[in-house]
Amino acid sequence: MLIVRDLAAFTAAYGSGLPVAGVFTNASALSNSGETIRLVDADEETIREFTYDDVPPWPPGADGSGYSLVLIAPHFNPDHAVVTNWRSSARPGGSPGGTDAAPFPGDPMGDANGNGERDLIDFALGNDLGLPPLFLSFTLQPGVFGEPATLLLTYPLSLGAERARVEVLYSTDLGAWQEAVPHLEPVSTQQLGDGRALVTWRVQSPLRDEPRVFMRLRVTGQ
Repeated sequence: MLIVRDLAAFTAAYGSGLPVAGVFTNASALSNSGETIRLVDADEETIREFTYDDVPPWPPGADGSGYSLVLIAPHFNPDHAVVTNWRSSARPGGSPGGTDAAPFPGDPMGDANGNGERDLIDFALGNDLGLPPLFLSFTLQPGVFGEPATLLLTYPLSLGAERARVEVLYSTDLGAWQEAVPHLEPVSTQQLGDGRALVTWRVQSPLRDEPRVFMRLRVTGQ
């Protein structure tokens, strides 16, 4: 069900027939900067109480920029207080009264669009959305004031691909691969407004100082 700030404005934006249960009183609304939400039943017993925020690690796209916070896989009743159980909506405006989760491919190991990539990869990176594909890339930023150059890693994600887990792996010899997150610093998550976001990491020392570094993405269904 939906509780809206302005019923006329909401109907103009999203249409009628959605499950609107009521309107916030006294022209109030939820805070974009975060607050505590408590749901209670008719006996004043707490159903759920949690606090959201608008700063990392909370999804930055939902910070008053038109995107909404979306609980991942709500049918599994995840802990609402855990930030990793939330994501940004796939597109501006969200999907009130419905879901914007992308459907999991029928054959994850198939190649339905014939692009040479597994459907699971296309699902996770948003290459199955009918849009020009985006690829993993590296950018070397020159250092300033005598500091060493910075290596940036950027790759796309499908925001609605809730059943895909994307991990960054690294190797220095193309033999042994390890998780790279302990050596990465988050830089930005740029939402593109088409269901995808570009995620950028900065490679940290000592991995940055290796003479050769190889990286790849590992995608698993869940």
